[in-house]
Amino acid sequence: MDRFNQVGQKHILLLPVVSMITLILIACVGCSYKSQEKEKITPDEELYINAKLGFSIILPLNWERINVPVSSPSYRKDSVNWKIPGADKKGRMLIRTYTRLSTATELHHLLEQFLINKEQHSREETETIQHRVGKTIVTTVDYARHKELIFAIHGSQQDFILSFFVGKKNYIEQSPTFEQVAGSLRELQ
Repeated sequence: MDRFNQVGQKHILLLPVVSMITLILIACVGCSYKSQEKEKITPDEELYINAKLGFSIILPLNWERINVPVSSPSYRKDSVNWKIPGADKKGRMLIRTYTRLSTATELHHLLEQFLINKEQHSREETETIQHRVGKTIVTTVDYARHKELIFAIHGSQQDFILSFFVGKKNYIEQSPTFEQVAGSLRELQ
């Protein structure tokens, strides 16, 4: 009988250890699954997270965030701007958030409102695509000396405008980077 109690006590002592090992294995499998879902960030990129505006995006490391003072007439609490080096003096990216529209079909109106006060321009092309965040309208706008690639995105909690503005001579070279950056946008839940 004593021998039986000793064996039973050993098994009872092993139970927490086996349980802990099982939990660690389950956690490791879960972590490896989640890490496969994440995008890979290269050494020349950085992950920018803006919890206040509810998004994250992967940017080239050499893009410089522009801090607009609150006292400036161009300040908007719903926008973040970056300077795009090497493009030209006016090369920039803008992300602006909007209260979510009731339907994705209203994205055209959002895009028109964004462009309403801009200098004389013409649109080269407009297409509707499915972005990971939601339905998206992509358009290219042609100005006298510049081009602008704009993504109007209908998210689950809010809508976004991503604008990439560069000189015409730099547009073709820069547009693959713009598309990659726009594709990395995530809406925070």
